[in-house]
Amino acid sequence: MFVAILDTGVFPGIFPVGPIAYDMEVTPTGIVRPRKSKIQSFHGTMVAAILELYAHDYEICSIKIFDDETDTTTCKMLCSALKWCLKKNIPIINVSAGCLDLSEFKRIGKIVELLHRNGQTVVAAYERNGMPAMPAEHKTVIGVRSDPSLHNDEYYFDTKSSKRDYVASGQHKLHYLTGSETIDPAPATSFAAPLITAALVNTADPKPGAEGLSTTAPAR
Repeated sequence: MFVAILDTGVFPGIFPVGPIAYDMEVTPTGIVRPRKSKIQSFHGTMVAAILELYAHDYEICSIKIFDDETDTTTCKMLCSALKWCLKKNIPIINVSAGCLDLSEFKRIGKIVELLHRNGQTVVAAYERNGMPAMPAEHKTVIGVRSDPSLHNDEYYFDTKSSKRDYVASGQHKLHYLTGSETIDPAPATSFAAPLITAALVNTADPKPGAEGLSTTAPAR
């Protein structure tokens, strides 16, 4: 199964990650191409490493949506990556970034609606500051929030949400490939989302909306 990771890029050789089937990047003008950037960024690699901790039988489609010079992304770059996933029919799409520009919500919403209709599932991290962000806010997207009281593979259904959202652990112990040293990244929604993505990968028949996804912790 293909799983897209829309982030800063995935770099093998730092942490254990799954096999990479596609290694793409989006230019500031919205062109999706094989990755040319050689700059290593930990964030996307840590997201992939968290996925590898809990998922099995998958291949990564890494799409770098952050610009090297500014270390930021744009709604245009995000939309281009989502359209590429639609064209390639990627079953599960993990999105770490969110667009805060309300004027772009409709455009992003149209793309994720098409993904949903095509049987594809988008898992997106909510903004830590609570501001509305797309695609996590969209009704067809599984939005994920982190809870610092949860650890490792713990997550539960968000009963306070009006749609199919989850609250998950953003704390995971990652092991470097070079030795026994480990890193425990600070809890973040972007590190909680890949746990839900992993749960979907491990589901025999992942469906948009995560119907039937078991929880590993009681709701709080």
